[in-house]
Amino acid sequence: MAMPHEYLSDEQIARYARFPAELSAGDLEQFFRLTPHALELATGKRTPPTRLGWAVQWGTVRMLGVFQPDHPTRVPERAVAFVADQLDVDPGRLEEYRTRAQTAYEHAWQIRDTFGYREFAAGEEDLRAYLAARVWAGEEGPKALFDRSVLYLLEHQILLPGLTVLSRLVSGVRKAENARLHQVVAKRIPHPVRAEPGTLLQIPDQARFSELERLRTEPDRVSSPGLVQALDRTSQIAGIGAGKVQVDDVPQVKLETLARPPGGHAVGHRPPPGDRIGGRGPGRAHPHPAGHRQSGGLAVGGVERHRGGGAAREVDGDGQDHHPADAGQPHPRPRYPGPGRTNRGSAATRPQAPAPSSPARWASLT
Repeated sequence: MAMPHEYLSDEQIARYARFPAELSAGDLEQFFRLTPHALELATGKRTPPTRLGWAVQWGTVRMLGVFQPDHPTRVPERAVAFVADQLDVDPGRLEEYRTRAQTAYEHAWQIRDTFGYREFAAGEEDLRAYLAARVWAGEEGPKALFDRSVLYLLEHQILLPGLTVLSRLVSGVRKAENARLHQVVAKRIPHPVRAEPGTLLQIPDQARFSELERLRTEPDRVSSPGLVQALDRTSQIAGIGAGKVQVDDVPQVKLETLARPPGGHAVGHRPPPGDRIGGRGPGRAHPHPAGHRQSGGLAVGGVERHRGGGAAREVDGDGQDHHPADAGQPHPRPRYPGPGRTNRGSAATRPQAPAPSSPARWASLT
């Protein structure tokens, strides 16, 4: 049976909720430098071991996004020494922190409630809304979405769940949101338009390729008969009616994905015979009307061939044309705001520590 996190890399699994092999000076200052309020709470504990243990747990949750009450002393020695120096406590006293197991749990609960951390169950819906917005607006893979999720949880002080729980949530949201995209577009397609692409896939008798492939192929002769053929082809394409489908609210990157044949063949290059649209092999594609942004041209992977056999021009999501020379330029990616929800209730009146910045190993996503 496949594991729900099989799409993650070994490196992602190894770093999840764990300390790196080496802590940098920046890590120590960022996560284990006690704030005035944290220092006051730590020094208020009765014994040196409990002071040190409380402060170590405070730094642990700031860096990893989880508490370790079962193993509160499983912290890099450099971090323990850094915290002990601030409390004027012998680092070796940390082993005594485990004398009473319940103490570590009580300290974790106090830190959680005092500094506004939330259990994963309380922030799960916010994370789902954030992921759904990213899936709808972009084409990030599950690995990138998983890293985005960890970063979101750290920044919003939501305690990380188990690895399997989070990886399953990411893959589930991605699958559901992509399915919703297809449902939204499919419901808007008039029945005649929906039925027409199926007939275009059929290969007529004594023909080598389907009608769809014929319509995608531009006339290659500059002549009067070629002009007539081009105009006839344009009329047939317009007659399909795919341009009547309202997709203005669907992100351009999603439309390009829907219009792209399986295998990602470049526009203007024929796929191998086994993958040719309308072919008989397992790679045959089903044309999606969402790929046709205009009724005056046949859109293939975001590129529309206009009347008269002119140069291919790319139709952007705002209806503006761009020359293929610009095709290599990256499209600006929209910003994705969070769900905009706040942690309501008694936590709003608690003293809040400034949210720690993201660890360096997640900084590439910011």
